[in-house]
Amino acid sequence: MDPQAIEKLRVSRSDFLNALENDIKPAFGTSQELLQMMLTRGIINWGSPVSHILEDGMLLIQQVNQNIHKMKMIFSSQIKYMRKIYNVIC
Repeated sequence: MDPQAIEKLRVSRSDFLNALENDIKPAFGTSQELLQMMLTRGIINWGSPVSHILEDGMLLIQQVNQNIHKMKMIFSSQIKYMRKIYNVIC
């Protein structure tokens, strides 16, 4: 192998993503098809560990939704302010 070619070798993001999509298979875990099949059946709550995980997940979802709402309000007020400035200038 040419040593100069090795030094010039660059892996782009698209190369990396293509390898993840087509070449790399998980050594551990489940296949995507099996995971989809399991997800369509829902989550079986078999005890308090699962309940805690589900509660934590719901709390995180609520926090994200609240933050999205706050961000929309902030950006909306900023856009209104920018429009007022534009109307005064123009």
